[in-house]
Amino acid sequence: MSDNLDREDQKTLKKINVNQAWEVRYWCEKLGLTESELRAAVKAVGNIVVDAEAYVAKLRNDKSSSPSMGM
Repeated sequence: MSDNLDREDQKTLKKINVNQAWEVRYWCEKLGLTESELRAAVKAVGNIVVDAEAYVAKLRNDKSSSPSMGM
């Protein structure tokens, strides 16, 4: 049986399940991440959506505010 995005109400998702392909696709699109970036975020802060969102926002803020080191 194929994954169906409509079977869950995405507005009520509070956790990221990286073992469900449809959730990985959904969260990658919603957060603007690659699969490996999403998995790294979940590994760093856990699978709670608000924690992952805050982590991604902090990384993006740090990246945009730090001067280039010319590496």
